[in-house]
Amino acid sequence: MGGKLAFTYSFVDHSEQLFDNDENYVIYSLAFSRQLVMPTPSFAIRYDFKNAFIQAEAGAQFRRTQFDFINYYLPEEDSRLVRKSAAFLRVPVLGGIQFGNFKLGVGPTFSFKVFESEPLGFLPEVEERFSSFEPTATILIGYNVENVCLGFSYEYHFHGVNELLFYKNLEKGFEQRPHFLSINAAFFIRR
Repeated sequence: MGGKLAFTYSFVDHSEQLFDNDENYVIYSLAFSRQLVMPTPSFAIRYDFKNAFIQAEAGAQFRRTQFDFINYYLPEEDSRLVRKSAAFLRVPVLGGIQFGNFKLGVGPTFSFKVFESEPLGFLPEVEERFSSFEPTATILIGYNVENVCLGFSYEYHFHGVNELLFYKNLEKGFEQRPHFLSINAAFFIRR
């Protein structure tokens, strides 16, 4: 068992949602700007077989997603930066093979949302619904040096950056799936 720290960069394509009124004129625009992921500390347990391993973790992750909002309906309130914050309890479960000091692992990561802000509260016509569970597919490439494991991991998220937005009872969420690339460092205490 041991501890792990991951530094993560989120890749998401730019996208925009337009909101119209009853006359089909665009009155709002909400554009995805970027997503920031804070360093993620985790508790990790790893069991090594001869040429294989199983690793499970539990960690806390904080994300901030930024959107550019434009109000075409009220010119005095033409634009603003909207920030959405969320905190997750993450549980990756990885298994794989080892070649000497190198290891290659795959598996799911289960993220449970423990907090999420509601940044669009100033728009009563827009409703945000939150999914409390976020599944992810993860690939890990690592190198073991004594009790330290250094590695890279790639995550593909099956949920969008904010896919549960509703306007006029229609879903208006962003469908782009985030891709995370992380640099990981873990320290294990061996029995």
